[in-house]
Amino acid sequence: MSSAPGVRTTASHEVSERDGGTRLVLGIDWSGPLAPIVRMLVGMKARRMVEQEADTFVRLAEGDEHPG
Repeated sequence: MSSAPGVRTTASHEVSERDGGTRLVLGIDWSGPLAPIVRMLVGMKARRMVEQEADTFVRLAEGDEHPG
C-alpha cells in the first residue's frame, strides 16, 4: 500500500489452489478523492504492468526463468 495526498494505492496478490493447480489473481486499486484522476492518468499503464507481472509469474511457474 502506498499513500499520497488525496489517493491511496493498494496492490494485491491472491494465490489459491484450483483444479489441481494454482490460481494467481493480481490487482491494483486506487481510493480517495483523487482516485478517479489517477485511474484516468495511469490506469492503462498500471494494467500493462500488472499483465507483465502475471506473464512473468507464468514463465517462472513453467520453468522458463529467462524471457524469450
